Amino acid sequence: MKNKLFGFPLTFVLLIITTVAIILGTFIEAATSTANARQLVYNATWFEVVLALLTINITGSMFYHRAFSWKKITVPLFHLSFVLVMIGAMFTRYTGVEGSVYIREGEKSNVVELIDQGGALELPFHLHLDDFELERYPGSNSPSSYSSYVTVEDQELEQAFQYHIYMNHILIYRGWRFFQTSYDQDEKGTVLTASHDTIGTPLTYAGYFLTIATLFLSLFMPGTFFRKQLRKLGSMGTLVLLLLIPLFGFSNKPIDESKVIDKAQAHEFGEVVVQDYKGRMKTMNTLSSEFMRKLYGAEQLDGLSSDQVILSMITWPEYWATVPLLKVKNKEVARELQIDGKHLSFTGLFSRDGKYIMAGPVDKAFQTPEAQRSKTDQSFLKLDDKANILHAFLTGDAMALFPIEGAENNKWYTHHDAALQAKASDDSLFLTHILPLYIDALKQGKSSGDFSQADSYLEAIKNYQQKEGSEVVLSPSQIKAELFYNRSHLFERLENSFALTGFIMLLLFFIFILRGKGFPHLIFNIFFVLSIVLLLFTIVGIALRWYIGGYIPISNSFEVMIFLSGVVLLAGLLVSRKQPVALALSLILAYAFLFVASMNNGNPEIGNLVPVLKSYWLSIHVAVITSSYALFALVMMLALLNLTLYLFASPSRFERLLVKTGQLNALINVMMTIGLYLLTIGTILGGIWANESWGRYWGWDPKETWALISIFVYAFVAHMRFIPSMKDEFWFNMASFWAFASILMTFFGVNYFLAGLHSYAGVEKATMPGWISYTAGAFALYTIVSGIRYFKLKEKEL
Repeated sequence: MKNKLFGFPLTFVLLIITTVAIILGTFIEAATSTANARQLVYNATWFEVVLALLTINITGSMFYHRAFSWKKITVPLFHLSFVLVMIGAMFTRYTGVEGSVYIREGEKSNVVELIDQGGALELPFHLHLDDFELERYPGSNSPSSYSSYVTVEDQELEQAFQYHIYMNHILIYRGWRFFQTSYDQDEKGTVLTASHDTIGTPLTYAGYFLTIATLFLSLFMPGTFFRKQLRKLGSMGTLVLLLLIPLFGFSNKPIDESKVIDKAQAHEFGEVVVQDYKGRMKTMNTLSSEFMRKLYGAEQLDGLSSDQVILSMITWPEYWATVPLLKVKNKEVARELQIDGKHLSFTGLFSRDGKYIMAGPVDKAFQTPEAQRSKTDQSFLKLDDKANILHAFLTGDAMALFPIEGAENNKWYTHHDAALQAKASDDSLFLTHILPLYIDALKQGKSSGDFSQADSYLEAIKNYQQKEGSEVVLSPSQIKAELFYNRSHLFERLENSFALTGFIMLLLFFIFILRGKGFPHLIFNIFFVLSIVLLLFTIVGIALRWYIGGYIPISNSFEVMIFLSGVVLLAGLLVSRKQPVALALSLILAYAFLFVASMNNGNPEIGNLVPVLKSYWLSIHVAVITSSYALFALVMMLALLNLTLYLFASPSRFERLLVKTGQLNALINVMMTIGLYLLTIGTILGGIWANESWGRYWGWDPKETWALISIFVYAFVAHMRFIPSMKDEFWFNMASFWAFASILMTFFGVNYFLAGLHSYAGVEKATMPGWISYTAGAFALYTIVSGIRYFKLKEKEL
């Protein structure tokens, strides 16, 4: 009985049941509601029984299999830390309380409205809201932070004190924790999350600490499986050149050169500071780049820079209204609007009698409920939005260039609005005439070749910005950094360089390995140095985004992809002396990450952070967990390489090939172990961030749930060696390759196909692209054929 209750087979069965259950839970939540997912899965009695059995199984197996030995002490301690976390979660579930407290300014409350249990609970003290404060980004309605100044009044203990509660800064008093959650629209009331969990949270945190400590120590304990795999590998290595491959944009329709401002003048105009509608201060070059990417789909038009396009547009708006700038992707929209090419001009949106040709489709789309809108409806709305943006640029109403003395929240205004808002008559006169004078001087300069007058007007605008907008205007060093970042197109060049370097190195590896030779040291050293240079340029790009944005650049999918490209290349460099092919694969993965970042779902813009993201816990959590993704991606590529070697191996060299794949398997084990540790630690840090930000270290949000699923998946792969029928290296490589699907789902699938706190999908309903199914099918066939070939060759060897 004991061998069944505490045996590994039951562990695997319970892990599979748990994994399948929480996968279903995420899809139930997306299809119906969070309440249904909790009722059917997460809070269901049967699910709690499964978790209890898993906890008992892990605890008992440590003693039954006599796992406690000083050489491997970290192994049982790690598994027992999981038990501690589970016990803590149980106490939180059954003894913890969570609710919300609502208070208006000048009033007090001691009532907690309970969330899960329903009803209300009275606190043994009152919270008096002295003041609620909402700070916005300059000139916008986007919150920068919001906070509550409260006084704690405790008559029972005869004490009172003031406290400032804001996002990621909580009030802890008499076992209760209060978090800033929301506020009233009139900004006179606050909503605080209140939680009370005296036993569960400390036990869970103790489990977290023990987990991290044992994972770290296990990397250095001599008797662990990780150390044995590490000994199978050789020594380590050293260092990199950027292959500058510039990218150019092309247009099918030639532009009238007489209606184009010279590059030098546009370059100067790009240095002007502008305030966007979200309150971020940026250069005009950044705004023009964003405009071109959003409307045209590329930063350049017929060789013209984005600055040239924008400056030419405000100088000759009548001409540029006829230039096809609006990209139309949807074929149905193109057919209805009778568009021959891929782009439409602003004037093309109107019929000969001046009617807006999209009025009907746009009205129809707006009248259709969001959930029922077709892709064509969504495309019409997107095109309508682009048309409004283009119109604003053509009229000069899209550029908030001018600060006004005494303006609320340091708001900047467009040329037309600034003249109306100015309090001083001199300022009003300046603001009324400066932009028209600058535009006229540009036209004259285009005819005469003398732009000195235009330069003086532009300098006057810059001086005015520095004088009246000194509180928020960018410093000269910030302007230079942003312009360098924009104009160098660093990550676009790195993307090409990664691809070229990585694929050439991989091709050479295959040539040498299939000939039974090792990778030549001289060639390897060349690629090693190239890779170090590429990594240094990646770090420079990340550092620039950090300096420009003022926060660690890991807040959106674009920035995370960039970070991953650097981490995976660093990992490849660290292990490349032991396995040169790892460097080639890491370069290809770095390319893949940057390629994904450059796709439409990636957002290259540097924006303002919402209040909840202003947390050091978040920065650490994202950095650690995405580093694990990079390692798992490299594991996937190494496994795919082994599957490819099985497929193309000749019978005469198969035995020698198994020696090479065995070394690669050791490397896979080492990297998978480190990746699994980082994923586990990253998930724990995410729980700590959540607990410090909104009072709940685990809420079964789809993102955190799929992170847990990924932990289970890779834990299963890492322990496959304990299943006799799956000990063969082919099954290990197959599982290592396909396990990466859980990471793809965790990072991409949840963001775009499931609802949750971490979802980036927005209002549009995401659908599964057809190419994903075809790709998965092709890889499945590839895996099957590789397996057939492997086992045939292995039979001959036997």
